[in-house]
Formats: sequence, structure tokens, C-alpha cells
Amino acid sequence: MDTDSRFSGTVLWEIVQPFADPQVGAVSASVEAWNAFHNVCTWLQAYEYRQTIFVGRQLAERMGTLAIVSGAFGAFRRDLLERLGGWDVGPGEDGDITLRIRRQGYRIAAAPWARCLTNVPTTWKRLFHQRRRWDRSVVTYECRKHLDQAYFWQKHFRWSNFEVFLERWFFNIYCLFGWWAYGIWLCAIFANDIWHIAALLYFCLLAFEFVQMLLMLCYSRTPGRDLLISAVLPFYPLYQAFLKTADAVAVFEELFFRRSKQDNFVPAKVREVTWHW
Repeated sequence: MDTDSRFSGTVLWEIVQPFADPQVGAVSASVEAWNAFHNVCTWLQAYEYRQTIFVGRQLAERMGTLAIVSGAFGAFRRDLLERLGGWDVGPGEDGDITLRIRRQGYRIAAAPWARCLTNVPTTWKRLFHQRRRWDRSVVTYECRKHLDQAYFWQKHFRWSNFEVFLERWFFNIYCLFGWWAYGIWLCAIFANDIWHIAALLYFCLLAFEFVQMLLMLCYSRTPGRDLLISAVLPFYPLYQAFLKTADAVAVFEELFFRRSKQDNFVPAKVREVTWHW
């Protein structure tokens, strides 16, 4: 857990239940925003966390593609961590250790009602820098360190890990740049109608998010709070565009300049002697 994480209710009991299955190597908790209603920035992050972590990870677990245990709160089999030698140094180590566990043949489980509350950035600048740090790991691990998830001729190859690999490449690389390319193409070809097209896309995204909101409320044990959090839904498509910008900057920086080498997540004396992927 992170030092600023807070637990509620029966969180420890909830997070250990999946370990009854000996094939479960790690369990992902449900991380929520502690300071959800501080301002619009934190409010939107609170809604994002409920959608992508609470709902999204339940779906990923059922599809067999869950590949992240948040550093804010997660649980691991101790003997497995010892066999793997623990965490590697650097940003994104939570995603890295999860992929390493999957590659040992273990399953990652979700504990949606193991609620962990954490402080989220309160300014757009701090949020932008946070996501730049987080999103670099897509390149560092999925595109470099764990590229061999696609090596079907090796004995450790597993189709479930290959699905994770394809998902990350498709959504976090191809779709990311495709989203920007599509936007530029629309502006160039349909310049006179761009605002009409933007409005249409906005309402389509809004309708999709509304369905997801209903799904979240269906599973929620705190529907009143989640309904209040969902009040920022009309602004969410714009928030997603903001995150796409941070994501694009992070991926571009890491692909061409390996900015993770300069990350001050760990002391310089440690960073300088660590292998850089």
C-alpha cells in the first residue's frame, strides 16, 4: 500500500479471499479518490477510478486479461514474490511485477469491494505530470521488457498473456496515435463542419459513458456516493481528451527519448546502476 492510502470496512478480509484459489498470484483492490469533491479535477478523477478500476478490472478478470495491481493497494503471494526476487526498481513497477506473475502461470484476481482511498492530484498540472509518469510504462514494459509475450516459439508463451500484449499495443499505442490522426484528418477534410462532427462525437461518447455509469451503479455498494460522483459525466469526454494528450506526450517521450531514465522516482545513485528497458 502507499503511505497515503486509507482503508475502510472489511478491506483486508475482502482482499485475501481470492487466494483460496492456489492459481491466484496477486489480487487487485478497488482504488478510490479520498479527496473526490475537492474540485472538478479531483471529481473527474474519482469518476475515472470508479469506471476503470472498479468496473474495468472486474471485466478484465473475467476475460482473463487483468494485468495490473495498483501500487496504492494490492496483495501478493509472499512465496511467489520471493521466487521472483521482488520488484524491479523504477516507475511502473506495479504493472511490471504483475506481468511477471502472469508469466509464471498465475492468475490475477480482482477484489472490487476491497476499497482503498487515496489522494489524487488537485491541479491539472500535477495530474498531467502524474499521467506522463504512469503512461511511460506502457512503452517501457509492454513494448520493451515484456515484448517476448508475443514470442510464440518460446516455452513460456501463453495465449492469455499474448491477449494482454495485443490489448496494450492496440489501445495504448495504435488507438492513441490513431485518435490524434483521425482528429487531424477531420479538421483537414471537414473544416467547415468540424463543430457539428465534434458535437456528434461528444454525444456518442456521452451515451456510451452513461451506459457504463449504469453498470457501475448496478455493482456499487455505495450507490449514493457513486451517483454523486457521476454528476461530472457531461465533462468526462473532455477529460478523456486531456488524458489522451498526456498519454501521447508520455509515449512519444519514452519511444524517442527514453525519459524514464531521468525519472526521480528513485534516488539517482539507484537509478544510475539499474538496467533501463
